[in-house]
Amino acid sequence: MPTLRTALALAVTLFAATLGGQARAGDWEDCRDKSGEPAIRACSAVIANNPKDAGAFNNRGYEHNAKGELDLAIADYDKAIAVKPDYAEAFNNRGIAYKNKNNVDRAIADYDRAIALKPDLAEAFYNRGIAYKSKKNIDRAIADYDRTIALKPNYASAFNNRGVAYFDKNNLDRAIADYDKAIALKPDFAEAFNNRGAAYRNKNNFDRAIADYDRAIALKPHYDIARSNRAIAVEARDKAKTPAAASPR
Repeated sequence: MPTLRTALALAVTLFAATLGGQARAGDWEDCRDKSGEPAIRACSAVIANNPKDAGAFNNRGYEHNAKGELDLAIADYDKAIAVKPDYAEAFNNRGIAYKNKNNVDRAIADYDRAIALKPDLAEAFYNRGIAYKSKKNIDRAIADYDRTIALKPNYASAFNNRGVAYFDKNNLDRAIADYDKAIALKPDFAEAFNNRGAAYRNKNNFDRAIADYDRAIALKPHYDIARSNRAIAVEARDKAKTPAAASPR
């Protein structure tokens, strides 16, 4: 079976509009714009001067999540939500951290809350779709990707992920249509080329599959999944071309 790739969940960050106290002039900008430890230090400085800055807690949580420090991320999102209980983006981001801890039900609960607070938050629908897909609830995942695309029609990753869901339902033509759209929106989307190759492989269109794997590999030369899938497709094509041996009478 070819291996497919689902695009990763995306976090949303919002930033506090004002700073309190005597924070260094650039701390808020660094908390907003930098990444990694510089951002964490800047957000911590902002929080030290204004413990009610929900945006700084949210942004620091985002950076901890990016470093794999999931408990620290969740603690910061908890604080952001305590300061600002209607902070939809913080619920969304905390859901990502719980998903990264494989606590999918807690993640879905946070995405639910984010959507209740902000029904046009496309990223929360997208992330919930990923969570439902991981629970093998394919129809719920598709419904969430549908909503994501309705809210954000140029969201290439949502088309790719919906294509993966349709592939899992063996609706290969719908899957290919979604991969086509993902690639049209993002021509360097190596995962979408790999996934479309898998769909063509399952339709026994080996040449089209190999062409898509070639494109995925050209875009990501160390894309081992695409290389493996290409080898499977080449073997299947060559086997299909080999005349069957005559059966003895």
